[in-house]
Amino acid sequence: MERFTVQVKAQQLESLRYDDLFKGREGYWCPRCVIAYWTVDYLKSEEVKEMKVKVKKIIELEPGKHAGEIVKVDFRDDPYEYTDYTIRVNGSSNEIKYGVPTNISVDKRGNPRSAHAKLLIALGFNLNDEVDPENAIGKKIEFVTFNQDTDKGTFTRVVDGSVRLTPSGS
Repeated sequence: MERFTVQVKAQQLESLRYDDLFKGREGYWCPRCVIAYWTVDYLKSEEVKEMKVKVKKIIELEPGKHAGEIVKVDFRDDPYEYTDYTIRVNGSSNEIKYGVPTNISVDKRGNPRSAHAKLLIALGFNLNDEVDPENAIGKKIEFVTFNQDTDKGTFTRVVDGSVRLTPSGS
């Protein structure tokens, strides 16, 4: 690694992301000017490791009722706020995602109004002031799938409203 000092105008600091390029930042502000001085360890291109991406095969489940377990909960906000529940299908290593808009809304009586609220009720949650969807991890569930044909191929989808706890629960 090489060590050197760079000079950056203050207005550029907010738009630059040093973490993407440099490691080991040390810096200080010049109080009477709009310049910051940073000492960084520069990673030479031959020191940067190549990124490897695992190839996933698209799974097609037979349409119908399946059992599984929720193994992961993710949040995404592009293009909208969604919560994705990753389900591992019993008897295999296959996983399928079921996403719902993150919004959780109930009426005055506490009855679920949004798809996410209905899912959480089906998973045994009480919808009080706050809910942590990650508490769904480990729950044993049943769900129904169908295969959807698109211009990119055939994909297995979870039928909306079909996810619920298995009779044994958990």
